[in-house]
Amino acid sequence: MVADGDFVTYGIRVHNPGSAVAFAEVTVTALDSSVTPLETKQETLAFLAPGADAYVGDMLIHSSDIADLKVTTDPGDHRHDQIPKSPSPLKPSS
Repeated sequence: MVADGDFVTYGIRVHNPGSAVAFAEVTVTALDSSVTPLETKQETLAFLAPGADAYVGDMLIHSSDIADLKVTTDPGDHRHDQIPKSPSPLKPSS
């Protein structure tokens, strides 16, 4: 988290340790010193291959009030069937 005037920027690495494609959702909530939410940003990773990393980042306002960021991830749907498959080999006709 980096404060720059009226804004705070952040960057987050998301890793898929699983063996299936993930459709993850990342939620970042800016909190004040009383742990009251100030602003929330959500980002959906539409396709995160097994073992891959993705990076998300954005900007938040209320920089002088932000004491902490709460980051949560929802691993979403893991599906083997979303990986493109090679076409079946052609069989000779009899």
